[in-house]
Amino acid sequence: MFLGPYKASQAVRNVWKQDPKKSCIAGNANVCAPGESGGGNTYSTLLIATSPSAYDSANPSDTGGFSCIGPARDQLTCKTCTAMVAVAAAEAAVACTLRIDAATVRLSEQDEYFCGPNTRRTCEVGWTLSDAVKELISRGSKLVKQSCLPYQPDPDLVMTRAELCRYKCKDADPYASQGSFDFIPIGSYSYAQRHIRQFGSVITRMDINFFFFFNTEWSVISKPHRQDSVPGADREERHASGRRCPTPGPKQRGT
Repeated sequence: MFLGPYKASQAVRNVWKQDPKKSCIAGNANVCAPGESGGGNTYSTLLIATSPSAYDSANPSDTGGFSCIGPARDQLTCKTCTAMVAVAAAEAAVACTLRIDAATVRLSEQDEYFCGPNTRRTCEVGWTLSDAVKELISRGSKLVKQSCLPYQPDPDLVMTRAELCRYKCKDADPYASQGSFDFIPIGSYSYAQRHIRQFGSVITRMDINFFFFFNTEWSVISKPHRQDSVPGADREERHASGRRCPTPGPKQRGT
């Protein structure tokens, strides 16, 4: 899926070095013309050909003077990874849209995970990535600042909802509140690359099944399989992470 457009992109670059005008010609069509899509592979080829060989959305040299990636978060012994990655991706989208450092945009992961309306989540149960993103879309611009509700997990399940959601203030982040959030599923490397350059990050997910284990004797990890390819396989744990590399991620619209 990626190898074909990549090889074609190298051919485009080679032709460009010799004659830039010819690099856009495919048959009788000019694939570089405004409004010309040429299909998914053509778009991917042109996107890869015109993209930098390396890009880091945390590096101000690549973004134009600001970092789209804020400080790393620590979920501690609590299954809040999906909430953390959703909030971090939202901060990246705000930073890239407004062209400011993501470190100045700090949303409360505590508010996102523990304090949604009509919910009662715990450190033991965790949360699906899709539900975390839906919560972000519905409440993202209204989430309080991290300083109003710092991260304080409850791994022993002894705190009440009121204790978990004890706000120091109810101030929404002044930057995130300037727009709203949405997301788009991404299924190709080229679109993921474009999304990262435009909105700073994407969200990835890994499903861990019960047969995924570490063999201490041979020091090898068994190869994970698709759930639908192994009869009787049960999904045991979900884990999400924020990446500056492929698959779905939130984006901000409106400023």
